[in-house]
Amino acid sequence: MNQGGPVNPNGAPMNPNVGPMAPNEGPIQPNGGMGQPGPMMPPPQGNNKKTGLIIAIIAIVVLIVGAVGGYLYYKQTPTYSLKQVGAAIEKHDWDAFEKYVDVDQVADDMYMGVIRGTLRYQFEDGNSKAVDALFREHKDEIKADTANVSKNIENLVRGKKTEADKKGKQDSFNFNTNFFENFKYKEIKSIEKSGKHAEATVVYNLESFGKEVEVVFEMSKMADGYWTIDSIANVEEVWNTYYDAYQAKLDEVNAPIKAEINKYVSMDRLRLFLNRTAMYPYLYYSAQITTMEKPVKDIEIAVTIKGVGEYKRIIEKTVVFHSNIQKTGDNGPWGNSYRLNSSDEDDRLLYFDFKDNTPMDFEIRKITFFDGSSIELKDTL
Repeated sequence: MNQGGPVNPNGAPMNPNVGPMAPNEGPIQPNGGMGQPGPMMPPPQGNNKKTGLIIAIIAIVVLIVGAVGGYLYYKQTPTYSLKQVGAAIEKHDWDAFEKYVDVDQVADDMYMGVIRGTLRYQFEDGNSKAVDALFREHKDEIKADTANVSKNIENLVRGKKTEADKKGKQDSFNFNTNFFENFKYKEIKSIEKSGKHAEATVVYNLESFGKEVEVVFEMSKMADGYWTIDSIANVEEVWNTYYDAYQAKLDEVNAPIKAEINKYVSMDRLRLFLNRTAMYPYLYYSAQITTMEKPVKDIEIAVTIKGVGEYKRIIEKTVVFHSNIQKTGDNGPWGNSYRLNSSDEDDRLLYFDFKDNTPMDFEIRKITFFDGSSIELKDTL
């Protein structure tokens, strides 16, 4: 009789190292029974693939929804509108350009700003009082001309050339397409939004002059969400930068031409006198003229006079010495006269502002020889 441990149903002692017997199958392995931890069986492969496919589809849908939502948001930003303006110019799409730009208002800003900027060069120290007075005096004429600017903006976008463009004329007031083509887009520097208003600063390269200029666009958000350019906030500043760069380049181009002129003629001790007592006022001028190498028939000079009236307007008048000097060397004082024209604004200003001791400068613009040949400074690039 077994006194010490469990027995099998047949009465034989149980081996402690062998588990219970499964019916007809031998001993049950440790941890193999129901409820006992045991080795995990791998899930069916078909379920794995189906789950991965669902996750991938969800991820793609999320990406698409995010991209569409992001694009719809982007279309309602000032940046998008600015890019569309650039694309419209590249594609010559006038309808798209008009959608994003208030052309008439921008043309008005440009014309007014340039005239103000230009007028400031015509007065000592940029006399703002004089500029404002003249601006008010000619405002109606100025506004009437903004239609020309609008048309030339359209020509630029459509890729058309005006007659002035074809002739290569750099007409700053008419803003032909040659003028606009000097501005090459570089980058959007900043955009500041406040409600439905935005101010975008865009940097352009003035490639011909090696300069950069920042243009500040005022923008408004429209009812359907997109932004339009309403106006240009700093036209006068932009014009001044352009004008200074243009003049510097023009001076550079003219430097060797001026040196060539100086080989043949020099002028000194230029004097001007205004005769107001005659029936028709005359401006008399004289100078010490020296010709070298060969005789000079005519000398064209630009006289710059600083007015002494209330506004101290700077007047530039081009006059011609019909010198007919037929010998070289020192020709002594040589004089001539210029009749003032009452219908010419500069002549009227000369009449009222000029004094015999008025400060002035002069520059020889052109010389003509007896054989008809000439040397002339350039007025435009």
